[in-house]
Amino acid sequence: MSSLSEELFPIGFNEFDMMIEGIRLLYKSENGMNYVVCVNDSDVSGIKDIEAVEGLKQNIAETLSHTSITTYEYLTIIIADDSASVRAIATTISNCWLIDRTNRQLIIYENQPEDFANIKHIIEECVYGREQKAGKKAEIPKPKASDIFNFTNLLIVVNFIVYACTVMGAKGNVSMILYKSGALRPRNVIYGGEIYRMFTSMFLHVDASHILNNMLCLFVFGRILEKEWGKIKLLAVYLLGGLGGSLLYCASYRITGTDSMAVGASGSVYALFGAMIVLTVMLPELRKQVNGTTLLIVVFISLFQEIIFGQNIAIEGHVGGFITGAILAFFIQNIDNLIKENKEQNYIR
Repeated sequence: MSSLSEELFPIGFNEFDMMIEGIRLLYKSENGMNYVVCVNDSDVSGIKDIEAVEGLKQNIAETLSHTSITTYEYLTIIIADDSASVRAIATTISNCWLIDRTNRQLIIYENQPEDFANIKHIIEECVYGREQKAGKKAEIPKPKASDIFNFTNLLIVVNFIVYACTVMGAKGNVSMILYKSGALRPRNVIYGGEIYRMFTSMFLHVDASHILNNMLCLFVFGRILEKEWGKIKLLAVYLLGGLGGSLLYCASYRITGTDSMAVGASGSVYALFGAMIVLTVMLPELRKQVNGTTLLIVVFISLFQEIIFGQNIAIEGHVGGFITGAILAFFIQNIDNLIKENKEQNYIR
């Protein structure tokens, strides 16, 4: 970040010491106009969401109000190793450029200024290198392994492997095969102590349509939540949501007496659905990513399952998973917000 900032000194920019790690504030006056550039190395400063960036902007405005720079044009430049983690900022707030440090890219979205105080070419030279800027063809960044080998895809693969090893190539009674493989039966759990069935059942599926429906939902929700939360939290909600669905299904046995076998990842998938709904309420930037098409896919799949499986759907598992996912999302996101607030208070003072 220091080299990027220092490249602006020769064209008249000066630095204002903000005393915030990862933040450099540059300014210059030209033809009666003041230009202010805030360079935010988000991986150092920890300022990675819209609220934090807006808070920093207000902090800078308050600081500048005590100087001769009272009216000015303002640009935020965010540097990040993973541009996806801060993309929502650059597509939402005004006058914001994004630098992907890993792939050496300057990213300027359509709603942002194409240039600012004639510094674009200087920043491009810093990011791409002078040789590439002079005419050398830039190397196209290769996709990261994490874009392919993420937990969402891994969970989908695991479910299909289990399906292939149990039902797909099986000969004989499918119900018996599922039972022996660990399908959920409340009586076995409550009276037989076979607690493991609450876990193993979430990886078993009856037929191709059953697993395809669940895996499509997992693909839609899992990618969104993994991008927002990371692998560990996604896996925790997936597994705990499935267990929550199994727990409610077993609890309902004490009321209804229904002891039918239950299998499928529906409890886990509905946990991700519940978590996503809570997050879209709590995070304004996520609402821009989750469009109506995503929700229509969910409604369609749910109706399709209802029509195909009818009475064989364990609705308690769906409800239990949904509630568990929603509760977990609420607590996880509130804890994340507290951690971010504490980190920002350590930097902005």
